[in-house]
Amino acid sequence: MSPKKGKLTRVAIEQEGGEFEGMAAKELLKDDFQLVECNRFSGVFSNLEGGRVDAAIVPIENQTSGGYTEVYTLLLEHNVFITGEAEVRVVLCLVGLGAGDLSKIERIHAHPDALAQCHNFLRKKPWELVPSYNMDEVLLKLQRTGNRNVAAITGKPLAKKFDLKIFKEGIQDYPWNVTRFLLLAKERTNPEGANKTTIAFKAKHVPGALFGCLEGFAKEKLNMTDLVSLPVRDDPRNYAFFVDFEGNVADANVQSCLRIVEDRAAFVRVIGCYKAARTSSKPE
Repeated sequence: MSPKKGKLTRVAIEQEGGEFEGMAAKELLKDDFQLVECNRFSGVFSNLEGGRVDAAIVPIENQTSGGYTEVYTLLLEHNVFITGEAEVRVVLCLVGLGAGDLSKIERIHAHPDALAQCHNFLRKKPWELVPSYNMDEVLLKLQRTGNRNVAAITGKPLAKKFDLKIFKEGIQDYPWNVTRFLLLAKERTNPEGANKTTIAFKAKHVPGALFGCLEGFAKEKLNMTDLVSLPVRDDPRNYAFFVDFEGNVADANVQSCLRIVEDRAAFVRVIGCYKAARTSSKPE
């Protein structure tokens, strides 16, 4: 996606995020974008589908805390498409004011995702853990009040933005803590170098239905990189499936596979064809 000459691409993100979404946007769009904060993921999708922004960036999966079920559900319910993806390494820090005496800390504010990703570091500490969704607001309040008994978990960019001291860096459970972000648009594209496709489908409610839908991937020698199931909100006891796989929708074997899925599934939609994220080497 490239902005019109002289115009920035307006990119919707969840208001509660921003720090790592900005990193993903920079990788995918360079510097030609403006972040637009929205109320919850539902607001991101509504603003994109309604044409009030040009694109959106949402997290889809974290290596530690797992997938974002709400985002998968909204992808199914809204007429938007994946046009790119980026993997961002999430390094989390304990930040605050003062000399960094951890024995003085009584309360920790952090986004629920950060709390989940730092479970091992936090579980033996006596601190009160406060889930906080708007970290900009939390860190600004901490900076203004000067309370040295309160600390927060965030990334280095936000700590620097609010002039907070980093007490301990890299407190996430696993050094290789990566979140995969999706770039969304209103129209489906097939950009140069696209080598990954995402589809969603609903299997018929009969024995062997899921196997039948997936059989085409084996027959056409297509490598599935992800398979996710989730309940369908308006269709009790039925499930939708998302499949990421290597290949371009223009490839003959991909088209053959899709015909098999379409023939055997109750519903199929191509969510996007795009270039797979570059994966950095793991830290030592």
